[in-house]
Amino acid sequence: MKRRKVLIGATVTTAAAVAGAYLWKTQSDSLSKDVDDAPTNEARLAQLLRDRLSMLMLPDATLEAFVQDHTHHEGEFKDKRLSSKVVQKFLLSTDFFPAADEAQELKYLAYHDPYLIPCRNPFRGT
Repeated sequence: MKRRKVLIGATVTTAAAVAGAYLWKTQSDSLSKDVDDAPTNEARLAQLLRDRLSMLMLPDATLEAFVQDHTHHEGEFKDKRLSSKVVQKFLLSTDFFPAADEAQELKYLAYHDPYLIPCRNPFRGT
């Protein structure tokens, strides 16, 4: 009787894990927007950033400068979805931190790469 309970428990646990992974995958896919109508990969990256950060005031010059530097340092953007790593790198490349003021336009400072510019700390106080 004990072996039967262990097998039933293992089956239920496996089924719950598979169902949870399936639901997580389908929900994360439905939340991410695909931008397939952009003519170039650079335009797709700019549009994905604009969609993800719609609450911020993003001038075209800021987006263009980041996209050019990102393409130069990381290679051509080929993904259909935007990773949080790219969003984080974009925000760290602008003057968004340390104030994190959504009402001001973002200015592009420099491509954030701690190996290229090791002394830049975007979180320091002004």
